[in-house]
Amino acid sequence: MLSEDQNALVFSVQKIFHFSPAEAALLLALVQNVQVSKTRNDMAYKSIDVYICRMRRALEPFEVEIRTLWGYGYQIPMLHRRKIMEMILSSVQEPRLLSA
Repeated sequence: MLSEDQNALVFSVQKIFHFSPAEAALLLALVQNVQVSKTRNDMAYKSIDVYICRMRRALEPFEVEIRTLWGYGYQIPMLHRRKIMEMILSSVQEPRLLSA
């Protein structure tokens, strides 16, 4: 079960980028980790590829890149990870500022 803060992050990602819950969770995994691996034995192997394809299109206007690590998985460059986190944090903090 996700904590309230984790739910707020997932909701913010969904709102900012118009992602599904699965895409939002995958983006957060990419932002929080240096790289995300996948194996051919993974049942969601092709689903991840589809999510990444959709996410790349949605992130393009924000000039955020998801790199393919051939034979391993995916990675978001550090500067792009920071950019995403700044967008998420400002989205999470805005409602709190308005209610204060």
